[in-house]
This record gives sequence, C-alpha cells and structure tokens, in this order.
Amino acid sequence: MRVAQDRFISTWGQMAGAWGVSRTMAEIHALLYITGDALNTDDVIDRLQISRGNASMSLRALQEWGLIRRVHRRGDRKEYFESESDVWAMFKTIARERKKRELDPVLASLYEVRDLTGVRRDASGRKRPPVPPAP
Repeated sequence: MRVAQDRFISTWGQMAGAWGVSRTMAEIHALLYITGDALNTDDVIDRLQISRGNASMSLRALQEWGLIRRVHRRGDRKEYFESESDVWAMFKTIARERKKRELDPVLASLYEVRDLTGVRRDASGRKRPPVPPAP
C-alpha cells in the first residue's frame, strides 16, 4: 500500500506545474488525499522528508487555495489537515483559483486599456461607438 501511495504522491507532484503550484504543495495535497487521514505538520514532514518551513508554507497555501482544511482533534493541541475528497470539487477549485490568479488580472488590464482608448469592437471586429469615460 505504501508503494502505491508513494507513486501517486510522486505523480501528483509531477503535475504541479500544470496546476500552477509548487511540487511540494502538490505532494502534500496528494499525501492528504491518498491517505484519507487528517495529518499534522510533523506527519507531513516525516512522510515527505521536507523542511518544516516548506511544509508550513505549502500547507498555508493549500488552505488559501481551498484544497485542504484545518481540523481539530479533541484533546490534541496540534493542527491537523485533511484534503477535499471529491476529485471534481478539487478540479473546480483549482480551475477557479487559477482563473482568479492568472486570467482575472490580465482581463482587468485589458479592460482598463480598452476603457482608456475608448475603442470597442463587436463580435465581428467592427468598431463600436466610444465608451463614455467612467465617473
């Protein structure tokens, strides 16, 4: 079972670039997903042999992306983390986050340039009347 988990974690890590995340982020996410258990930072560090700083930054980033969540265990002061278990929900989250981080800023810039020039085009590429300036 451990060999299969390690292979999955490695493969998930190799896909990191396609998602726009670091390899460590992807490997931590894969570990939490494939084990199905809530793990604490020490568990993640031991299993993946990564530094505490790298683990902490990656866990925080995964939470910001909405791919993992923090859970508490009664009587334990450590923070535990678990992954979303629905693969389609994960892919939707990744797509939404990439759009927010990569496409939205580009679109905002293009809209700003369009508004500054006052030139708009319709679907056929013909110029449309200028847009009045924003108040």
